[in-house]
Parts: sequence; C-alpha cells; structure tokens
Amino acid sequence: MLSSLGKFTYNQLDVNPAMKAESLDPFIFITLLIGIPGGNQEKICSIITEGTKEDHHFIVLRQPLGSEELFSANNLQKALQMLSKRGNDPIRVMVIVSAYVEVPEVVAAIVHHPDKLVRQSCHVSSVSTCIDLRNLFISNQTCSQR
Repeated sequence: MLSSLGKFTYNQLDVNPAMKAESLDPFIFITLLIGIPGGNQEKICSIITEGTKEDHHFIVLRQPLGSEELFSANNLQKALQMLSKRGNDPIRVMVIVSAYVEVPEVVAAIVHHPDKLVRQSCHVSSVSTCIDLRNLFISNQTCSQR
C-alpha cells in the first residue's frame, strides 16, 4: 500500500502471528469512515446507521466538535478500552475521521493497541475513504463529476 507517508505493508499493520493463536474471538467490529474535511463522512454515517437500525446498532466515535487535533490515536484507544469492558456481546463501532490522516495510521492505532485483550477483541471489518470530487484538485484543475 503506498501512501504519502511512504510504503506500508500489511505485515506492519498485522498483529503478531504468535498472538493470533491465543487470541479471543473479536466482539468489537469496527467500520472506518475516513476522508478529508468536506468528504461527507457524517452523511454516509447517518445513511448507514439509519438504514440498518432495525438489524444493527452502531456506536459512533468521532472527533469532538471544535477539536484542534486532527486525529488522536490515544483517544481512539481509550474509547476502545472502555467499549471492551461492556462484555462479550457483539458491538458495532463506526469511527469517523474527518481530517488529513493516512488510513494506515488509524488502522495501526487499533491493531497495535497497548492492551492485549482490547487488541484481540477488535476487528476492523471495513474501511471506506470518502471523497467529494468537488474538493479534489489535480494539476490546478477541479475534477468534474461524469
């Protein structure tokens, strides 16, 4: 996977194989919605949560309003720590990151959680990058929607 920060391999983001053998079944299923500000992550989140509220309930984690910090791995890890203490019932979590943050940085914050039990209980089930084409610029030209 190539990013603006350099090359990331899946092995760097993966958990230690020896740890997998003794791992618990995950019960925190995480959906990541990542994109630059104006990428409509909030809209997509509400469409997903409203459309599935009969079958699934999501806990939505997002940056606090007015927060100066772009992304805090520490805050995400603290939230996952609290969720892991709720029991072993399946929990669906939607994490919204609306900032200039690389996807591997967010995934690494989850798979490299300092608490082994939290790390083992989490599973990143999907990653979606949200881009509004009206906010995309290439060679000083706005991309048009076709």
